[in-house]
Amino acid sequence: RRGGGAKLAPSDQLGLMNDIRARVMAGYQPVPDYLDLAASVPSDPAPEVWQDVVGSLGSIDYYYQGDDVHQAAFRKYALATLQPVFARLGWEGRDGESEPTKQLRTSLIGALSGLGDKAIIAEAQRRYAAGGDAVPVVLRRVILGIVARNADAATWDKLHAQAKAETTPLIKDQLYGLLASAKDDALAQRALDLALTDEPGATNSAGMIARVSGEHPDMAFDFAVAHRDEVYKLVDSTSGSRYYP
Repeated sequence: RRGGGAKLAPSDQLGLMNDIRARVMAGYQPVPDYLDLAASVPSDPAPEVWQDVVGSLGSIDYYYQGDDVHQAAFRKYALATLQPVFARLGWEGRDGESEPTKQLRTSLIGALSGLGDKAIIAEAQRRYAAGGDAVPVVLRRVILGIVARNADAATWDKLHAQAKAETTPLIKDQLYGLLASAKDDALAQRALDLALTDEPGATNSAGMIARVSGEHPDMAFDFAVAHRDEVYKLVDSTSGSRYYP
């Protein structure tokens, strides 16, 4: 606050948070300075402010990959910070809702699922199984993403059947990408094997191998090295030098 209690404008709030985050990432301030600031943001400010917080917490969580103990501690904090905001918004949009608010809802659903929120994951899976109006267009991509990432073999097969049957190229490409996002090791290997067939198409195939690396970096890298000749046929010559790194 400034000027005897006057509230900062949303643009100033964003500027302050971005400045502190930049100093934290550069090592000039301790990480808790940003986390304390994020936790102090009211649950009903401009949605752009929370959109920034959601993105920052997601990035920090990514840095903890491979460090289960510290990631679990961070996720407890992040969930406690974001869940009250989503509780205010809910799954269903409201008449007259602003576009930034709609975008925030989608971002929160994706972020909370990534942080391990079991209720969010379960609801996304329920909506996918129900289909129809339970999967509104505005939430379709995030719901499918959650379902694919947490898929079991039966769900993966269902998504695969959808991908093969889809006639709209853009949606078809999205579905093949989703097949490569599963956390399950066996399903990730199935996606890699599928990528070397003619079914997905060359562009999708290269993207699928890269997508698997998001959850299974060693598996994807070893697979790509073991099938180097086949992989280079899928990668554009101008990007071949960047593909493995």
